[in-house]
Amino acid sequence: MKKHSYLEKYRTNNTFEDYSKKLLDIIAEMRELKYKEIEENDKSDKKALQNFIENKFLREGDKLLSLQVVGSFLHGTDTINSDYDFKGIFIPSKKSLLLKEKRQSYKFSSTKNAHKNGNKDIDITFYSLHFVLEKLAQGDFNFLELIFALREKNNCVYRSKRAKCLYNNRFKFFDKEGLRHSLLGFIKNHYLNINDKIVARETYDKSDLKRLAHAYRALIMLQEVLNTKNILFPLKGAEFIRNIKENKIDIFRAIERIEKRLPVLKKEINKSSFILEEVNKKDIETMILSFY
Repeated sequence: MKKHSYLEKYRTNNTFEDYSKKLLDIIAEMRELKYKEIEENDKSDKKALQNFIENKFLREGDKLLSLQVVGSFLHGTDTINSDYDFKGIFIPSKKSLLLKEKRQSYKFSSTKNAHKNGNKDIDITFYSLHFVLEKLAQGDFNFLELIFALREKNNCVYRSKRAKCLYNNRFKFFDKEGLRHSLLGFIKNHYLNINDKIVARETYDKSDLKRLAHAYRALIMLQEVLNTKNILFPLKGAEFIRNIKENKIDIFRAIERIEKRLPVLKKEINKSSFILEEVNKKDIETMILSFY
């Protein structure tokens, strides 16, 4: 196996302002390798990437758990105009916890000011382990996706051995109430807002199509969790979701599918034998402590 060389040119001393651009460049080059994770046996480059991120983007003592591709390139719904999104998980340092300086997240973007992202832009966000587990307990759709995507190495730029522990214990982190309230609420609100807007104005725009695509994507991902206990990426319904975004199907067809499936999903959540009735806070605390 040929040794990756894209890290070598970045092992130099620069000002802090250069580092976000450097990481974006590194990921851009890795993108050309189709997001293939650094080979497990190539420990030199893997450690170099970990050190680069921890030293230049996280506070002293914070430890990187994972850095993953998310968004349309994970789902398989990317188009020619799609930007690139990455999310990482880190363990806050003991010092930051004791001094109450723990940060929930760090965000970096290649987009300047408030301009809309284009197809060459990359956004990177790092979330603390504590924040990720808190959002999971609430049934937050985006963080459920983040944990389930840890299963496959090809979804990750960097994945530590300890990150796989989060995936293996994924069903300890969310419960039925969280899914009913947060995820089903997310789906319902997105498609209802669009439906009401169409009725009122007799029209819709790209932002409406994007919201509807998000709602349908959340629906099929939840259905897959209930059916298989997993979410495989790219998504099985990726083409249909992309067609929603690009206005290539009847928008009411997608709305009708969502309306029919929502009450069924709610019943399936209630009947599920592997989704907790309530998250055990002691399990969460034990998991966090195991990382220190």
